[in-house]
Amino acid sequence: FRFRNSLGLTIIRLQKIIARSSKNAQYTDRFLQYQSRFQKLVGRDELVKRREVAALGWMVEEYRVSCYAQHLRTKMSVSDKKLDKAFVKLE
Repeated sequence: FRFRNSLGLTIIRLQKIIARSSKNAQYTDRFLQYQSRFQKLVGRDELVKRREVAALGWMVEEYRVSCYAQHLRTKMSVSDKKLDKAFVKLE
């Protein structure tokens, strides 16, 4: 009886791992898109927007934390919508 229960729990754990891996792939794709957009902004040499670009860089890093390490919590509220809005403002 105990063996059967532990086997059932193992199957549930494996299903969760599989579900998380596809979610992590989605997070990775989105994060890499934001990182690429950020690198393009950094490549420009606009002294006027340097502070805003630096703040956006921290937003991208906070986004990474929110995707992969929720237990650490982010210092600022960050989402896809907020990042997109910030990029549009600077691009």
